[in-house]
Amino acid sequence: MESNAHKPHCIEMHFVLGPYLLFYLLRNLFFALTNMILLSYKRVFL
Repeated sequence: MESNAHKPHCIEMHFVLGPYLLFYLLRNLFFALTNMILLSYKRVFL
């Protein structure tokens, strides 16, 4: 019974944190890609 009572709150938190976590993951992926590109450019030109 307690788990059912806590479920709506968890779903609400999921909807609030979902987009933020998605943005955070996309930002990390973007930084990783830029770092890889910079490293490859350094390898080619230096």
